[in-house]
Amino acid sequence: MKSMKKNLIAIAAFAASSFALAQPAYYGGLHAGENNLHQWDGNVDFGAGVTVPGTVVLNRGAHYGVFGGKQTEHARWEVELQGGRFDIKRIELGSQVEDKSQSGHYEALTFNGYRVEPLGASHFSAYGALGIGWGRVSLPAMGFTSGCDCFAASKKSGFTWLARAGLEFNFDPNNKAFLQYTLLALPRPGSSSSPGVEYDRKKISAVTVGYRRVF
Repeated sequence: MKSMKKNLIAIAAFAASSFALAQPAYYGGLHAGENNLHQWDGNVDFGAGVTVPGTVVLNRGAHYGVFGGKQTEHARWEVELQGGRFDIKRIELGSQVEDKSQSGHYEALTFNGYRVEPLGASHFSAYGALGIGWGRVSLPAMGFTSGCDCFAASKKSGFTWLARAGLEFNFDPNNKAFLQYTLLALPRPGSSSSPGVEYDRKKISAVTVGYRRVF
């Protein structure tokens, strides 16, 4: 009887330790880097069926995010808030071209799922992720000194998705640094004014570095 008790206690202890190891760990982190925005095309509608293609020429800008979630050995689930800015260099519409010094921005709140694979016995892990959520884009009103306020202020909120790949270095079980590439699809901004503008749908890519802390 005592032997059976000992065996049962040993089995229970082993099961409890295995269960504890399988429990997800929670984490949080942040990342920052640069997006690749160079231009944003669209169509300016003057009414009466008159539409002229235009372009907003951009300088790439900052991209950043904060996130929190939980992980197992080969998977992660997280909620992330990320965003970015871009500087506007000039606007082009037909033969009209004018330099500008303005800026726009975007934000996205997504739920992301990751597949994580340790790379052999090294301190590195590779990962890929997909995410869905809500995004927002805002571009300012822009016009020409000739008097045409052709590019009306444009905003849009709606569905967004992302795809991501990265490489993470494990300093220890709790502290991680990573380099990642993100492709973020945003809603299509536009305006209902006259003249109005309807911008193309845009996918923004960004390269960022970050830090992740497991609790």
